[in-house]
Amino acid sequence: MPAMVEFIPETTRSWTTNLDGVPALTLRTSPTPDPHSLPVDHVLVKILSVSLNYKDAEIINGLFKHHKSSVAPPNLIPCADSVGVVVAVGPTSTPTTQASSTSSPPKPKWSINDRVISVSYPLYLTGPAAPALLAAGVGSATNGVLTTYRVFPSHGLVACPPSLTTQPHLACCLPIAGTTAWMGLHWWRPISSSPELFVAGDRSSESLLLQGTGGVSMFGLLFAFAANFAHVILTSGSDEKLARAEELVATAFPKSATKLSTINYRSTPQWHKRVLELTDNEGVDIIFENGGGGSPSTNSTLRSFQCVKFGGIINSIGYVGGKTDILSPSSDSDTAKGAIDGGNDEIAQAMSTNINVHALARNFTLKGLLNGPRDRMEEMLRFVEYHKIKPVVDKVFSFDDARDALQYLWDGKHFGKVVIEVSPDA
Repeated sequence: MPAMVEFIPETTRSWTTNLDGVPALTLRTSPTPDPHSLPVDHVLVKILSVSLNYKDAEIINGLFKHHKSSVAPPNLIPCADSVGVVVAVGPTSTPTTQASSTSSPPKPKWSINDRVISVSYPLYLTGPAAPALLAAGVGSATNGVLTTYRVFPSHGLVACPPSLTTQPHLACCLPIAGTTAWMGLHWWRPISSSPELFVAGDRSSESLLLQGTGGVSMFGLLFAFAANFAHVILTSGSDEKLARAEELVATAFPKSATKLSTINYRSTPQWHKRVLELTDNEGVDIIFENGGGGSPSTNSTLRSFQCVKFGGIINSIGYVGGKTDILSPSSDSDTAKGAIDGGNDEIAQAMSTNINVHALARNFTLKGLLNGPRDRMEEMLRFVEYHKIKPVVDKVFSFDDARDALQYLWDGKHFGKVVIEVSPDA
């Protein structure tokens, strides 16, 4: 007989998509999974809050096509990041000697009323990513969390940080954005057993460039200040958002020695030059490259190439500015001439320069960043708990207003994270 709470409703409400756009999202009702028939090492979770990622909106709009191993089923329940409470626990498999990290997933035991956070890639436990590990992605290849109740494998959940158990609208922001920022700051540096250390210890000589004020950048900002980075540079197209970021760190870290500089990329389109000015012409150690392609006047990737420190790291995280370079490297002299005549001769030249030349000029590493494994996520959660970091939430929508929430995210109006309250936190 499985352990379970006294009352579980007979029906579950779920938003579904056939990847045909946010307006076409459909709210469906289906039977709640039978708490008496849960598979071995699975639990039933009542979803409390869900946070949104740009990837979620891309999937719903049919634009997320990077991974051939990730094929969405019909009537997909979208979204990957959630916090919930365990309401039923299935049978537990016979205990065995713990195998290596590359064998079957570990099976933590959950109890009724445990507060849990969903793992975006439940098979991705440790080490570098692989297509087979991404094939079980929550909200992309398998049904997601924009639903009132969901069955999870035990290894597909981690414990909510104690300081956030009563604030599910904050805790649900941690899985993708928090883990991505964490990975972007240190990659495969050895995991520290001391949460007060930022994995590799002293970071007080390092600099960081964050593009935009979305979830990943805001976690990067908070983590860098908590880890005592020397200098953080933040770009945005909004002076209001830049001011909010300054107020955020001034309030959260009033005694911090970390310096924050801000740049409005609309009023300073050649912002890479300003970055060099702010770093004594050296550039920054780490860049969160969120902008991607676009026209010569907006292409952020090329500007990152020009302001990364010699030997630095550029984390390719997103492409909100575009997936294509409008002026691609080519021999189209008329196109190139148009860019030069338009006052973008430096960028036009950069766009026609092979990426190897850029990489060799500053000896940088360009690395695609697809979230991180479960062990790194748990490490990030320990750091969050130790420093009592509070995720930045821009707006909370009701479950019935999920379409509005996703459109709000897609329109880029947010500062930090956008959250949907699925169920009241009793």
